[in-house]
Amino acid sequence: VSQSRYHSDILPKDSMMFVMMDIHLAESGVKTMNPDSVAINNKTYYNFIFKKHHISEEQFTKSLNFYTDNPELLQEIYAKMIEEMSKNEADAHKIN
Repeated sequence: VSQSRYHSDILPKDSMMFVMMDIHLAESGVKTMNPDSVAINNKTYYNFIFKKHHISEEQFTKSLNFYTDNPELLQEIYAKMIEEMSKNEADAHKIN
C-alpha cells in the first residue's frame, strides 16, 4: 500500500514516526502527574507537538487512521521509532 495513493494530508512515515515518538514521550511524562490534571496536560502537550511539527490535529488523526488501516506501514513506523529512541538513549548515556 502506497501512502501516495491517499490524501495529501497523510504524513510521510518518517514525519509520523517523529510525531508519534513525541506523543509517546509526552504521555509517559503525564502518567506521573496528578490524575486531575492529566486531561489538561495531555491537550497542552498535543497542541505543542502539533505546532512543533507544523501539523494540525486533523492531519494527525487522518494520518493515524491511515496507518492504523495499514498495519504493515504502522509496524515499520514503530520499528523505526524504537530504533530512534534506542539511539537517543545511547547518545544520552554518552553525555553522562
